[in-house]
Amino acid sequence: MDKSRTGSLKKKNKKNIKNQKIKASDIKLFILKKLKSKKLSFKRMSKKYTHISKKWYQKTIFWNRIDWKNVQATIGIILKEPKRIIAIGFVSIMLISGVGVTQSLVMSIGTDASMASDHEEVSYVEVVLNNQVVGYVPSVSVGQTMVEVASKNLIARMGYDPELTHTIKYNPQYGEKMIFTDEKELLQILENTMYASIENHKVKGFVMKIGDDFTVALDSEEALKAVLEGAQKVYLEDESTVSVELKRDPHNTLVMKPEIKVLQKELTVDRNFLTSATLSATAESEESGKVFQSVVKEISLEQQIVVIEAFVNADEIVDVETATTMITKENEKVKTYTVQSGDSPSVIAMSNGMTTRELYDLNAGLEERASKIQIGEELIVMVPEPELFVSSVEEVVYTEIIDKYKIYVDNPNAYIGTDEVLEPGVEGVLEVHALIKKLNGKEFDRVILEETVISEPTTEKVLRGSKALPITNATGTFQVPMIKYKLTSKFGPRWGRMHTGIDLSAPRGTEIKAADGGRVIAAGWDGGYGYRVVIDHGNGMTSLYAHASAIYVKVGQDVGKYERIAAVGNTGNSTGPHLHFEIHVNGVRKDPMKYLKF
Repeated sequence: MDKSRTGSLKKKNKKNIKNQKIKASDIKLFILKKLKSKKLSFKRMSKKYTHISKKWYQKTIFWNRIDWKNVQATIGIILKEPKRIIAIGFVSIMLISGVGVTQSLVMSIGTDASMASDHEEVSYVEVVLNNQVVGYVPSVSVGQTMVEVASKNLIARMGYDPELTHTIKYNPQYGEKMIFTDEKELLQILENTMYASIENHKVKGFVMKIGDDFTVALDSEEALKAVLEGAQKVYLEDESTVSVELKRDPHNTLVMKPEIKVLQKELTVDRNFLTSATLSATAESEESGKVFQSVVKEISLEQQIVVIEAFVNADEIVDVETATTMITKENEKVKTYTVQSGDSPSVIAMSNGMTTRELYDLNAGLEERASKIQIGEELIVMVPEPELFVSSVEEVVYTEIIDKYKIYVDNPNAYIGTDEVLEPGVEGVLEVHALIKKLNGKEFDRVILEETVISEPTTEKVLRGSKALPITNATGTFQVPMIKYKLTSKFGPRWGRMHTGIDLSAPRGTEIKAADGGRVIAAGWDGGYGYRVVIDHGNGMTSLYAHASAIYVKVGQDVGKYERIAAVGNTGNSTGPHLHFEIHVNGVRKDPMKYLKF
């Protein structure tokens, strides 16, 4: 063969080789495209491949070299063993056609072919909800979409996510065809079946959260307002002074915060203050010294309170009365108390409504070092507290009795406590205008704005017995005169005045007992003290019990230690039921805490 012919053949072969590479690339792209397309079955893919091949057979010289019997045989092998043979089958087609196939082409075909399914075409899919077939769909993906839509419809219908616990399965079926369930019908079946599977249906409620821990749920905004207004009534004397509004959060309309509004801010009562003449009829009654004009100036809720509109279990909803009790009832809570000057374990216990034994039990080692506690030291106490704290500032006008001046003339022939009025005097009347600060209805501060003397007291001359009493019952030690109490005020300066004893708060009617044995030297009304009892214990020691609602002893009666002598009240200059207790030594008022034994 001459060189010129050989050269031309080489050029022709190179051109053919180039054409063959292009055709091989086309085949590769075709195969990969079909393998990655919408889950075509092998049967459909093969038919499609044959169809395109025939088109190419008619149009290109490339396919003139294909033996179609071999092509069909190869496709048959592919249909029988698709996973292992698919790459080999298509490569065989290319080899039969004389196309040069590179290693990279074989690898890419094999990799993509392994992604194909080895099952025959799915006829339909059963949708099984809670072990019950509820419909038929073309594919699993369609079934999943239907279930998702039904779930969203159910949530929209109920207004909340019901936390569905149903089981869902999709069972592919092959061979025989099935009429697919209508979409609307299937959605309704799915939604109703899901609804029926819900165990606990929730209801719309309004959940009030107080602080970090406490929550209570009510059925409406009105009920929630009634609860907060009811809490005010527990602590405030005037029911109509405040109202509650729920303000919605502008960023989240399901969240609200309560606002307390004061409806009346000024004293509206005629301020023609009481005179001594108008008080004369009530000077020796429980009404004397009480507030007769009062208005709430400020009120606030101490904790952070949030109201959330939410769906809750029906059994979590409570009524207004129950909720009001829940937030105002006092429960024992653990608190930290910082030791102050003048404190002792007994004083700390009394201040927090505890017994000394209870304080020792909460603080290991305290009993052994009771006399060595340091200022600033922290102790654990149990404090009765409600869930809701309401603070208020009240403007008040009230009267106080000004004790009459007394001149005593000693009578050595009469026992101590045997007094005889020689010239009667008259008590004076003081009008006080003040601001009283309270927390949950209990006063913790008072600011005197103005004092006006309505009438001056006059002098009373008294013949006083000075003969010492025979003491037979005194033990020399003093016991706290009540079993259950709370220390609310100590001896010393208070509100700009000297507080001459201690105040022990307790419910009206609580028994008052003699701190020690002795003889009763006074029992009856005594101006600002209200109803009071005085006991002489000998050796210059006397004890006084004031603001009583009832007295059970009489002058000259001997009483034993811890014998019942009176009942807690609110008489005289008193702002609430309590016992005002004093100890006198040789006529001088002393701090009772230094004498009481706990």
